Amino acid sequence: MSLPNETILWGVEVVTYESLATLAAGLAVVSLILSYFKNNDLQAVNKSWGIAWIFMTGILFAVPVILGLHLEQPFRSITIFFRGNPTSPMLYGVIILMAWLAISLYGIVAIKKDSLTKQKRKTLSIIAASLGLLFVLYLGFLLSLMKGISAWYSSIKPIQYLVSTLGAGSAVFLIAISVFRFFEESIIKIVRLWMIIGLGASLLIKSIAGLSASYYAENVPGIGELGLSFSYYGIEWLIGLILPLAVLILVRSNLNNKLLSLIGLITVIGAFAEKYNIIIGGQLISRTSNVLSLDAQQHVWGTSAIHALGGIALAVFFLIVLSMISPVNSVTTSSNHSSNKKVLG
Repeated sequence: MSLPNETILWGVEVVTYESLATLAAGLAVVSLILSYFKNNDLQAVNKSWGIAWIFMTGILFAVPVILGLHLEQPFRSITIFFRGNPTSPMLYGVIILMAWLAISLYGIVAIKKDSLTKQKRKTLSIIAASLGLLFVLYLGFLLSLMKGISAWYSSIKPIQYLVSTLGAGSAVFLIAISVFRFFEESIIKIVRLWMIIGLGASLLIKSIAGLSASYYAENVPGIGELGLSFSYYGIEWLIGLILPLAVLILVRSNLNNKLLSLIGLITVIGAFAEKYNIIIGGQLISRTSNVLSLDAQQHVWGTSAIHALGGIALAVFFLIVLSMISPVNSVTTSSNHSSNKKVLG
């Protein structure tokens, strides 16, 4: 099997690439849940599904661009798709990604034409969620094969990547409904429940992965020595996982719209921190006895960081464009009058 070169340093753009793919896959799962959700207000269900699909597609469109920037070949995904090495897992990852992009675009066209039936939404959601989760599994599987990087070489990595999509997708949806100023109590309740399940599963799997890494990581520096303590404990665990999970579980009667958006935001920040600690931290722990060389640090924080910011900006641009052309904006529901009230009681 032909694997990516383990001697090439992966920078912050790879962190962004994997983080955005995780968010998009999580939104695909949310759209699947919403497609099976039963509610008397059909317009509310349609709009919530459309919001999830638009955000998934906008984020997803930026993923192959960031991959091209990392590989220093903007159209690399297309090249791999048509001329890829069958022995390389990258070919199959690109095939999954292209299929996911195609089904996402088809859904946007159907939304624009207002031609979606209930069954068509279910079918599209099943395909998108399957492709999204499969792509995220591929990303984790790719790391788990890297024998030269001990912090990645673990059978737990694909599972960790898969589970991380669940809470992250719900978090983005909470932000999305605030952007569209759409609030439906019954829908938020089901997404909140799913987010609790996702964050709880992430807490469990990441604890197992952390114990596994501590057991196998002998004669290598710890995260404190590598300057990752705040990123790992402070952002990834406390701010991005434990805090939102605790609020969602313990605070039931005072969860208003602004608080839900804040919970979504810090969870997304935690998702980015997780990928940063895995990608950047994994290379630090596996390849050095202390910290990266100055040349390597420049690669991580120089052009790589610019590419990462450009990828995020591109995702935002796609979201703005899709939001402007989508008829989801014009849908009104009976629940809109309660937008300034508490949504959970």
